[in-house]
Amino acid sequence: MTPGARRALPAVRRELEKRRLLLIADAHLPSIAALVAGGPITGSWWSHPLAHEIYDVCQWLDLQPEVARVKLVAGKVTFVHRSLFASVAAVGSAREPWQMRALTAAPKRLLARADADGVVRLDELVPRSREAVQARAKSASELERRLLVRTDDVHTAAGAHARRLWSWPAWRASLVPVPASIPVAAGRAALEDAVAGFGGVTGRRALLPWL
Repeated sequence: MTPGARRALPAVRRELEKRRLLLIADAHLPSIAALVAGGPITGSWWSHPLAHEIYDVCQWLDLQPEVARVKLVAGKVTFVHRSLFASVAAVGSAREPWQMRALTAAPKRLLARADADGVVRLDELVPRSREAVQARAKSASELERRLLVRTDDVHTAAGAHARRLWSWPAWRASLVPVPASIPVAAGRAALEDAVAGFGGVTGRRALLPWL
């Protein structure tokens, strides 16, 4: 870890515990990049002089059991604090109309596979033609956008990255301790409260996919 990333960690941890949701980067919303850089970043954070420090902080967070990445706020990857794990799992598992409306056949098949297996690695599915791989990746992104699955990456034996899909029950069961099971309405309310805590952001309620 770079010295700059190490210096930024205490502030990042405090902010995540306080807000319970942090994006990687955003010009207006609370983010890891802004905390590391000392202010909001416009454009791609990969081109910022402190990109390595931002990356190191994100990698460190990925190793922490009290943090999870979820495609949540504004359709972007969001770091979620453990205090909201039960809320995310409840909302993701609900299969509400906003999640299922106009979902096409290919994502539905992949969702059924995730439901059946609990955890699915895309690189292990067949067929493995370029067209099939691209189609599965597109389906996975659609499921993730609708919060129907949680995704992460794993390192393969060949040294590459493979995308992994979790059903929400399987992900919840994998956690220690296992988060409580809560009503969907309570989960939505908790996430909406967290986003409302961003303050001063126009239309902040609409940052969540069901709104």
